[in-house]
Amino acid sequence: MRELRFDRRFLWVLAVGIAAVDLLVILYGLIFGFHHMRRENGLLEVAQLVALAVAGVGFGALIPRLRHGGRIVASGAAVMCVMFFFREFETPLHNPLLDFMSSDPFLWILAAVFGLFLAVQIYLNWAHVPAFLGWLVRFQWWPWLFGGSLLLIGSAFEAMHLAFMEELFELNGDVVFALIAVTALGRSLRAANAHVPALHAH
Repeated sequence: MRELRFDRRFLWVLAVGIAAVDLLVILYGLIFGFHHMRRENGLLEVAQLVALAVAGVGFGALIPRLRHGGRIVASGAAVMCVMFFFREFETPLHNPLLDFMSSDPFLWILAAVFGLFLAVQIYLNWAHVPAFLGWLVRFQWWPWLFGGSLLLIGSAFEAMHLAFMEELFELNGDVVFALIAVTALGRSLRAANAHVPALHAH
């Protein structure tokens, strides 16, 4: 599970990533107006969907690349991002399929399917659940906690009817998940590339 271990240096990656995104958001708002960004299907919501798509694809690509406890983590993270994606998914286009994909029944179906998928992953990797629990105990999941905290702050702003701050903090949380996925996938790819020359050397 080396790909999913993050030290304090990763905080700088998250800080730079969030700062860059927020700077782009502020610049766009100053040029084109902030009111265009906070509305439904506005720039912030579209950016959230992009970040969640990157995270979901990244974690999904990690599932076959990781082993044992790492596969459980990648599976759970991919499921979480896909669920968040469809929770946010709305489109101005209307047809039966898109309307259904934006509905609560569709989310319940997804939850049932993904719940079965996670149960299968845990069953197949049951012997390595202790390694997964050790990863939890060592607090290696702190980047996810950080991203989730940003989402909770966004929910607090929603309760205060501060739409722009709500969407901005939700975007920041989704960017954190995307950075985790991209970083872990990059580590996995680099490890695989380093392994290939070593095999040829023998």
